[in-house]
Amino acid sequence: MKSVVIATHYMVYGAPQALREYFLINKIPYLLFIAHPLKLDGSKSFVEKVVKGKQESQRELPLRTGIGVINYFLDIFFSFFWTITDPHHFSLYIGVDPLNALAGLVLKKLGKVDKVIFYTIVFSPVRFENKWLNGFYHGIDKFCLAHADETWNVSDRIAEGREMIRGLKRSVYITQKTVPIGIWYSRVKRLPFSKIKKQQLLFVGNLLEKQGVQLVLDAIPLIQKKVPNFHFMIVGGGRI
Repeated sequence: MKSVVIATHYMVYGAPQALREYFLINKIPYLLFIAHPLKLDGSKSFVEKVVKGKQESQRELPLRTGIGVINYFLDIFFSFFWTITDPHHFSLYIGVDPLNALAGLVLKKLGKVDKVIFYTIVFSPVRFENKWLNGFYHGIDKFCLAHADETWNVSDRIAEGREMIRGLKRSVYITQKTVPIGIWYSRVKRLPFSKIKKQQLLFVGNLLEKQGVQLVLDAIPLIQKKVPNFHFMIVGGGRI
């Protein structure tokens, strides 16, 4: 594998950043890492070029609007633009979410990349409240699912959700593979079982209603009837 593109959206360190780190550790000849912010908090899109595990350059895009939908179209364009204008030919393009994967499929059609992986971190049946925009988004998801060389889902439930909610049968869309998010096992300090907090539940993530945190909060009185010392720790930002 000579050269790779990873195009993603970012909020915190996650699977795409871990994949970037994996390629750095293994010192692939060339990595182009493209990242677009999810939050409207002043964060910028950027492109990073890494040669044999060492950062060669990083460039930030100053252009960012206060309108999320417009930003998404800009994200598709710059994932495409930064890749097509790079002098390298890429053996692999990993597009995290439908928008970045779509850019990769266009690049493959133009002969800039050899193989496209559509990496699905999350499947949201209602990604946008506007039904037309939501339908358009899921149309892109379906297109990428049909045309990418492989689709990586972090959970079996993603393929299940596509089939149950969108009618995309797994028997037809056979390139889907379950690729769970892992951990850097050697970096984790492991405690003996006797020191583990067995009555503590930890949630780490973005606080959105669809994540179900409020269900746990509502259930705490019932849980404490069986687990009197139960406590729930939440690490993350957002609103429930």
